Amino acid sequence: MKFSLTQRLKSDSININQDHISIGANIIEATASSSRRDFIRFYEIALKSANETVYWISLLKDSGLVKLTKCEEIIDECSQISKMLGASLLTLKNKR
Repeated sequence: MKFSLTQRLKSDSININQDHISIGANIIEATASSSRRDFIRFYEIALKSANETVYWISLLKDSGLVKLTKCEEIIDECSQISKMLGASLLTLKNKR
């Protein structure tokens, strides 16, 4: 069965929502972690979710079905979050 671009994007929107929600959820989980290792692991997961969100929003932007400015705002926000999480992880891993 072939899916149209619109059907595919509707399906992918579930991934976008899950990834976007996962960023904050994993940061909260990190604050309740029982060890430094778990804390770092949750931050790593949050970073991956932020990067994946940028990917999905970029696909959505390229489709032309969504306002370009809204996509760019979300991509910028997720990119900033990724940079903060990345810097925090470097500090946590004593690589900075």
